[in-house]
Amino acid sequence: MKAKDFLPIFYSYIAMIVLFTAAIIAVHFIPKQSIDENIVSSAKTLQEEGFNKRFLNLTIFKADNFTDTYMLNIAASADENHAVDCALSNYTFTSGDPDTMAFDTERLAKHDSSDLSRDSYARYWHGYLVFLRPLLTITDYSGIRIINYILLSALLIICLWLMWTKIAAHCSMIFAISLLMINFATVPYSMQFTTCFFVAFAGIAAILAVPQLTCSRPAAMSTFFILGGITAFLDFLTTPLITLGLPLITLILSRKPARACRWIIGLSAMWISGYGMIWASKWILAYFITGHNIIADAFEAARLRAGNSVEGVNFSLSRIAGGICHSLAAKRLLIPVIIAAVATLSIMAWYMRKPEHRTAFANFAWLLLVAATVPVWFILLRNHSIVHYWFTWRNMVIVFFSVMLFCYHTLGIKCLFKKK
Repeated sequence: MKAKDFLPIFYSYIAMIVLFTAAIIAVHFIPKQSIDENIVSSAKTLQEEGFNKRFLNLTIFKADNFTDTYMLNIAASADENHAVDCALSNYTFTSGDPDTMAFDTERLAKHDSSDLSRDSYARYWHGYLVFLRPLLTITDYSGIRIINYILLSALLIICLWLMWTKIAAHCSMIFAISLLMINFATVPYSMQFTTCFFVAFAGIAAILAVPQLTCSRPAAMSTFFILGGITAFLDFLTTPLITLGLPLITLILSRKPARACRWIIGLSAMWISGYGMIWASKWILAYFITGHNIIADAFEAARLRAGNSVEGVNFSLSRIAGGICHSLAAKRLLIPVIIAAVATLSIMAWYMRKPEHRTAFANFAWLLLVAATVPVWFILLRNHSIVHYWFTWRNMVIVFFSVMLFCYHTLGIKCLFKKK
């Protein structure tokens, strides 16, 4: 690529910084009294439900009422008289006891916070506030859940229809099945779960509906740079990888580039650049505008989340592998798993004997490369992935989608029973 091909990326970066900063500051001018009543109502709802609400009594289907309460607390902590400082410092007022967060938030909205301690959560952009604070002027937490369900459902229908018409019916159906496998129906229930799905679905729809966004490699690189930047602005480090993986699969399936793996590596690098640069820019802006040095805190948090230690236990790769084997052995599943693995490899070896099968495998091996981004992400952010496994696991939708597509194209009925 030529140097001029990177100019759109540079312009996109500047535009995002200006837009994000202006938007986050603007919503902090909304008067506190206009949202206090709905925050009180929201806090009461969360008090009644508690922080351990689960669907189907499964931990992996638990709602994140705690983080949603945290988001409401940050929204309530803003002071329109100090909008710029609050927008970039993201204050919270709590007693220090996580179990009383919902009660602290209610007291804060009732202006009874004299004994609450102020803290700052400035290492994130908290871009969700651009939507949350205006919504709180007209509805409470229950209403926001309804809005989430309506908007996400509408966006999903658009994505499924575009996949059906622009790619193929099987792609649309496999995507729907992948979402069912992560219990997508519970995602809109929690505010913090929705941001990445909104971005991912919007990315899919934009790629399929507006071909100009990916008509060339430079254009596609700018698009994925922007997707990464928007993710960093809105997300709370929940399932950010889906805003890369799902649009990436969609792009390759729709464009069918000759060097798919090369596209995947290049666009992934652009997404990571957008994600990292926009996130780091928040730390720098907060320092220069407010004078608060959050860079050291941000780097310490990054070091912790990327570390091997979880509550004093060192989760090295060998320890994780050993733990999995021990768990399987304890349930008498280790030998069956080994037999299944050997059988799978044997079937693959038999299958790959035929030239047409090897061709199909080579043509769609890029799907396995996309699937591999998930374990790599989990390994790089090991602490965060383990501590918050009950929501980070939804990144697996990328694996489900890509692996099922791979199986369809390489092990499908038409392929196995093709007439000679």
